[in-house]
Amino acid sequence: MGESFKYLGRFFDFDTSDHEHKSELMFLIDELMSDINHKPLHQKNKLILYNRYVLSKISWHLTVSPLSKTLVTETINSVINQYIRKWLEIPISGTLSNIYLTHNKISLDILPASVKIIQCQTVLRNALKTSPNDSIKELWKSTFNHTNIQYDIYNSTKEVSRIFILDKKINFNTV
Repeated sequence: MGESFKYLGRFFDFDTSDHEHKSELMFLIDELMSDINHKPLHQKNKLILYNRYVLSKISWHLTVSPLSKTLVTETINSVINQYIRKWLEIPISGTLSNIYLTHNKISLDILPASVKIIQCQTVLRNALKTSPNDSIKELWKSTFNHTNIQYDIYNSTKEVSRIFILDKKINFNTV
């Protein structure tokens, strides 16, 4: 009693705590980023690996588990940002906001994990909303006014990226 079990990639327990899932996700991120860090690759290639491989590997976890956006922003992003700072030799006082712009705005066109969780949850919520099954649509309607409302404002993952990049452009131009 009190132990968790894993079903379809998600941990369940009687306390509904998601502690096991968070631990596994943090271990996976640290392992993947450490592996990339130890490879004898150019910094740009390490960033490409992060953007294409690491974000893809963690997207399942970000989709199936109700992780808070705060956890992702404060914990996961900080672990990832440590490696990015190391690769690009950016001091702790330096900003990483410039690397999140698009290619044509002198950037590397990468996304932080905090944007990836919004994309993953948008896909999940949109699948519930547009399902042909009436029971699943009812599930979406019953959870529409809860914590998921922050993800229901987006129509697609491209819209999430576009809004994030637009915000970064505005901040870049005002500096």
